[in-house]
Amino acid sequence: MRDTRLHLDQPLAAGGVPALDAAATHYLKAVLRARPGHRLRVFNARDGEWRARLTRLERHDGTIELEERLRPPVAEPGPTLLFAPIKKPRLDWLLEKATELGVARLQPVRCRHGVVEGSRPERLEQRIIEAVEQSERLSVPALLPEVELLAAVEAAVDGVVLADEAGGAAPLPTLAAHPAAALLVGPEGGFAPEERAALRRMANVFPVGLGPTILRAETAALMLLACHRARATETARATETAS
Repeated sequence: MRDTRLHLDQPLAAGGVPALDAAATHYLKAVLRARPGHRLRVFNARDGEWRARLTRLERHDGTIELEERLRPPVAEPGPTLLFAPIKKPRLDWLLEKATELGVARLQPVRCRHGVVEGSRPERLEQRIIEAVEQSERLSVPALLPEVELLAAVEAAVDGVVLADEAGGAAPLPTLAAHPAAALLVGPEGGFAPEERAALRRMANVFPVGLGPTILRAETAALMLLACHRARATETARATETAS
C-alpha cells in the first residue's frame, strides 16, 4: 500500500516540522484513522515531494516531521482550459479528470446558456487538490475567477482552440500548429448563435471538430485535453529521440 500523499502549501525542507491544516488533520484523523508514526508523502510545486512521519495528531491540528526529499520540484507545463460551468456532480468530475490530464489553469467563462448556480471556489479547489494528490502531480492547477466568454478569448495571447459542435479542422494538427493555445469548450446547451458567430470571426480562434456525435460539455473538454496530452507526449518523445 502506498504512503498517504498530501499537498502542503508551506515551506518543506529537511528536518522541518510543518503543522497540518484543518483539512489535512480531519482527513488523517477521521478518514484514515491515522496515529503518530503514520508514514506520509507531502509535496508542493515549490519544494518537491518529501517523505514524512506523523508526529502529533490532535482534534484540530497536528504536525509531521520531514525526513528526506523524494522528488525535486520540476516544471509541469500544461494548457489553459476555458469552460462554461456545468451542474454538479459533473463539474467535480470535469475538474478531477482535467487535473489528471495535466491542465495548468482552469478558467470558467460566462456563456448565454451556461449554468448560473454558483459553486464555492474553496470546495472546487479542494476537489482539484484531491485529484493532484491521487495523480502524483506536484503542481496544483490554478482555478481562475469566472469571466465573460469573449473577454477570456480576447485575452488569450497564443490563441484558442475551440471545440465546436458545428465542426472544424482536425484536433491534432491544429494543436500541433498552436501548441500554446488555450482550449475552449462550450456550455451544456451549446453556444448561442451570436456567441458562435463572434468566436468564428475572431482571428485567434481555431475551431476543431470532435467527431460526428454530440458530446456532453465535460466529455468534449476531456477529449480535447486528451488530444493535447497526446500531441505533447509525441513532441517530447521526438525531442528525446533527436537529442
